[in-house]
Amino acid sequence: LASFPSLRTLRLCGSNPWNDLELAFHGAFLEHLELFEPLSALTSLTELHLDKTDMVVKDLQGLSSLTALRKLSLYNPLNLADQDVDEAAVHVVQVVASLTALTDLNLSGCITEVTDERISALSTLVGLTRLDLGACRRLTREGMSSLSTLTALTSFEALAVHDEGWLTDNDIRTVFPGITSVRIYDT
Repeated sequence: LASFPSLRTLRLCGSNPWNDLELAFHGAFLEHLELFEPLSALTSLTELHLDKTDMVVKDLQGLSSLTALRKLSLYNPLNLADQDVDEAAVHVVQVVASLTALTDLNLSGCITEVTDERISALSTLVGLTRLDLGACRRLTREGMSSLSTLTALTSFEALAVHDEGWLTDNDIRTVFPGITSVRIYDT
């Protein structure tokens, strides 16, 4: 991948993207790329999708050097549940929080056990316009209020939490007054 210094979009999706890799490179698609080098070499990358992959926490190490990254999707990784869930959630949130140029973030199904305390680390992402925290089962309205610094946010998705901290559309609109699209869904 280091031989593609102008790469802007990378989609590594599926159960094992290393075996069946599709790269979007200025409209051209390269399939079955067998060599995978660290993501940290892709400094021009602006969009990265690691959806439904067999990633492990250590796979995320190179992300923090992707300072041009604007869109990140870590939708439903397949084996994060096989790892220490709390440790995985802490690491994912720490790495993502370092990507301060992000405008679009999808963590749906990625950090299901992240707590209010840990989600507050995302408050550094002040340029976010879209945030998807679907399937993050332990977030409450108190946790969402810690993200009030995300004043650019216009779109938000999350899972309804069925306890005293149940998230509602009104809770989200109170925390993020500029929001135009809210989706709170049930399991």
